[in-house]
Amino acid sequence: MENLMQDDDAVQQDLCEETFQQLNRTKSNEVTPQQREAFVKLLANFVRQRDTDKKLSEDQLFNMFKNKETNTVNMGKFLAELRTIGIRRTDPRIQELMDNLKRVHKLNNYEHGSPHTQHLNEETFKAVIAPNIVLIARAFRHQFVIPD
Repeated sequence: MENLMQDDDAVQQDLCEETFQQLNRTKSNEVTPQQREAFVKLLANFVRQRDTDKKLSEDQLFNMFKNKETNTVNMGKFLAELRTIGIRRTDPRIQELMDNLKRVHKLNNYEHGSPHTQHLNEETFKAVIAPNIVLIARAFRHQFVIPD
């Protein structure tokens, strides 16, 4: 199912890019209202699908790491798992996640140890990882491209 969604996403992205390039090659007065409308619909579908994929990734990650008794994610364990797949806490690509953890810790009056060892409920966890969800989801799916 997930592969089908990724394939469909890639097809839609290719179609968007092809349509966009066609529109770029034509003069603005040569673009018909139907072409514009078709492009806008295609782009809206692509964005809607991408947003759905992000939400599914957030849900999957929360369910993968949650403690079933407390329904929270231990961020220490989450960050440790990120480290095992190659993303350290100091990695600039997850700086927003780390900043969000510090903000949440501060909002909680610095309770429960450090920002990195907090236990977050579902809503807070998803908000914390949201800025970096694409990178994190790819990391857990082992979809990084390693240059030659």
